[in-house]
Amino acid sequence: GRWMFMHNGQIGGFARVRRHLEVLVDDAHYAHRHGTTDSELIFCLMLSAGLESDPIGALQRALAQVLRVMTEHGVEEALRFTSVFTDGERVFAVRYASDAAAPSLFWREDGRERLVVSEPLDDEAADWHEVPPGCVLTIEREGGLVLSPFAPALEERTGRDRLVRPAVGRHSWRQQNPLRHLSA
Repeated sequence: GRWMFMHNGQIGGFARVRRHLEVLVDDAHYAHRHGTTDSELIFCLMLSAGLESDPIGALQRALAQVLRVMTEHGVEEALRFTSVFTDGERVFAVRYASDAAAPSLFWREDGRERLVVSEPLDDEAADWHEVPPGCVLTIEREGGLVLSPFAPALEERTGRDRLVRPAVGRHSWRQQNPLRHLSA
């Protein structure tokens, strides 16, 4: 496929919930699963949740599934998720955790080049910008950088077992931290 995906973090209690999460991957994408890591499983869940047409929405839905299964199986460890993924046109850098310990994520712009890393690569601290927990940084090929709030989608089951996804509370976040177009 056209996607590249990197994940830093872990699904808490992965050994207890792995099998229950694997059944949520649709057949078309499960057939391409070769490894056994939580990273590959999250990526397959994202593909199953509509990554091609709605990358951020797919990630929100996939992480919501993970959190739901963790809750259903009494997992108390946190879901910690920092990821960078791209379709070749846009780069998405996400920092999220179900507790207060989201793995680190930084970005910097150096001329026409942009770097996204887990930890700064040098001592030029002023050049590096931390992606705040609960945010996604979107980098467009043509130069735009946008920082937006991020949280897993809330899911409610209806009588017909159809998922209804309410909004993720973006309005209140915008009131406090308007979406920012960034430049270094």
